Amino acid sequence: MSLRARASGYPIVKSISIEGSCYKVKALTARGDPADLYFNPATGEVAAAWISVE
Repeated sequence: MSLRARASGYPIVKSISIEGSCYKVKALTARGDPADLYFNPATGEVAAAWISVE
């Protein structure tokens, strides 16, 4: 999932865990803003993303 997160525009991956049926990735955006990403395990696509703009 770290490669998929980087390919989706989140170059720094802090942690990866499983939450429910999705992979939860805590990462930073290219600007350094923290983001929580949820990836669909079947397709590898981002199902949801929350970005904290500071």
